Amino acid sequence: MNKMRLLYHIRLSLTALLALACTSLYAQKTIYVLSDLHVMAPELLINKGSAWDAYMENERKMVDKSKEVFDVLSEQIKAARPDLVLISGDMTKDGEILSHQYVTAQLREWQSEGIATLVVPGDHDFGTSTSNYYDGATTTQAEVLDSEGYKEMYAGIGYFDHDDAAQAGFTTFSYWQEPIEGLIVVGLDSHTGSVDPSDVEEACRRIKWARHDGYEVIVMMHHELQPHFYQEESLMGVTLVTNWEEVKEKLLAAGAHIVFTGHVHVADIARDYNADMSASIVDVNNGCPISYPCDYRVVTFDPTTKDIHIGTESVTAIEGIDNFSSYAKERLTTSTKQMASDLITQAVIEYAPSYAPFLFLFLDRWSTALTNALILHAEGNEGSANANLKNSIYSDLSLPLSVVPEGRDILNSILEDKAPYDPEGLDPHMNVTDDRDLTIAHDYVTVEMKVPGMAELQRRLPEIPSAATLYYGDTSLLTPDGVSVYTMALNGSDGQETLQKSKTYAADEVIPSGTAVIVQHLLNVSDYMDDSSMEFDAILSQLRTLAVPSPTKCTFRKTDASGTPDAANVLQGSDVAALTTGPDAGVTYKYYKLCWQKNGGSDVERLGFFVQETDGSAFVSEAHEAYLSVPADMAAESYTFDDLTGIRALANKQEGQTDVYTLSGVKMQSDRLPKGVYIVNGKKIIR
Repeated sequence: MNKMRLLYHIRLSLTALLALACTSLYAQKTIYVLSDLHVMAPELLINKGSAWDAYMENERKMVDKSKEVFDVLSEQIKAARPDLVLISGDMTKDGEILSHQYVTAQLREWQSEGIATLVVPGDHDFGTSTSNYYDGATTTQAEVLDSEGYKEMYAGIGYFDHDDAAQAGFTTFSYWQEPIEGLIVVGLDSHTGSVDPSDVEEACRRIKWARHDGYEVIVMMHHELQPHFYQEESLMGVTLVTNWEEVKEKLLAAGAHIVFTGHVHVADIARDYNADMSASIVDVNNGCPISYPCDYRVVTFDPTTKDIHIGTESVTAIEGIDNFSSYAKERLTTSTKQMASDLITQAVIEYAPSYAPFLFLFLDRWSTALTNALILHAEGNEGSANANLKNSIYSDLSLPLSVVPEGRDILNSILEDKAPYDPEGLDPHMNVTDDRDLTIAHDYVTVEMKVPGMAELQRRLPEIPSAATLYYGDTSLLTPDGVSVYTMALNGSDGQETLQKSKTYAADEVIPSGTAVIVQHLLNVSDYMDDSSMEFDAILSQLRTLAVPSPTKCTFRKTDASGTPDAANVLQGSDVAALTTGPDAGVTYKYYKLCWQKNGGSDVERLGFFVQETDGSAFVSEAHEAYLSVPADMAAESYTFDDLTGIRALANKQEGQTDVYTLSGVKMQSDRLPKGVYIVNGKKIIR
């Protein structure tokens, strides 16, 4: 085994040991996602009586059990110690200050135990017509939270901390945070039923920045982003955020793929796509813990792959009630049947008034069938539910469905869990999404861009040049905006070969799998520097605060498209760390790595391909990086880039050859030198 291969195997062993040592650092992170807690402070119910009974008679949620359910959830969270808890609104029954105080006391207890917690407000968090004390037969208005009170009550729980950087650029209670390394959470305030347009724009700007810099992104808001069944926007428009189509398209275009919502008390997931089907967004609706089946989400985030798995759990027991799940289902069935009866009565009167006199004969049967359908919808994954029960529902509702416009399509969308924009299931992409167990793969590749050393960076400011190589053997990628991406070719013959750009990839063009490329970027940061002496790390921090893409990162989106390979490309790569090899086993090669390096005795660092071993022999190339191999009989000493535009070869020196450079790195002819200071064979000479 030669020296290089021995070092290679030692390196692999050390890498394995390091990976083992870092297991805890990169272990999967657990996130609890809750919504619609609707917690009622015990002090609000002074005495039970007719006032309280009248309120509960029209209430589908188990508000009377909200404290007990929240207490159970809180204990589970403290025992499980997740890395993060997200709450997508409606923390309280109706915005009462006492209820908010009860909730935030628990949230701060979680935080004190190291559990990060973020919230956004819902429509019940700032007061409603039922924000009351209940005392026998009377009600009294309870004090509710206003905007200033909300800022104070939830200070440090996502936003309104000592600095307002998380809210910079937002106008309402929207914000962004990085609660887990590698994960950006954008909270959007929809408590009024809409999201301020300027908040949508700022959110999209942040999402684009996060994607460029290699983060996974989660968006959280209270109202649904898109319909979950056919014609939901017409039948139940208040469940959706205002201008949902526009908001959805903007978030999707910015790079958001996961949005956690609430409001409708159903754990349902709906997926939609952009126009060319190249990207999708899922609206993950969270269940309500005080409405059967009393669901909440348990999400895992992998910091290494950035994949997200969405699981679903339920509150199944509280003190004082045997078989809480059955109790909760019975409560929901009873309240839903009354709602179903009202809906059917309205539909018959509107669409088939001649049947109205006979409603009493069929109403119980019809309302029972519709209730069963809505219970299946609440349980999720309706498509795999009991086929006999679903057939019975279709049969029992056949007459109402025949008179309600698109009634059968609506019911079919609900019972088969089909995407609302494709009720017939004609498009395989737009069909069923698992409501309770779903993995969303991170479909981006982030490249660490190389920059010059600190001294060279300071010399070049306010411009920051950066570059990298990229190779993925089995994944095609889309070229991002704002960077130069290209392959390389050797042109010429008889010892006059030169290295030149071969194919340049435009923005959104497909880089085929198995294609090694160079990525270059040049960022002028003059608008982001406080003064000319500002250090590089401070500049990067400023860019992050302002959501300006970092020059040290570049992200490519994966694609199923194939693209066209460049047959002239001489760059190679590997999906794992491996020794460099040439394309032809019978040829001796020199191997080069792209890096910033001083050469020819100059103090100036230049970007180029440089050998890593003194004789140009093989070296270990990192996973997903590219390298250059050139036949030894035509290889140059190095290949440098002139100001990120051209490429020049520094040829192998012949016997007695003299290398002469100016202090700025320009090579000169040694027999034609004007007076000045030069670098000659690595030494400073005054002529």
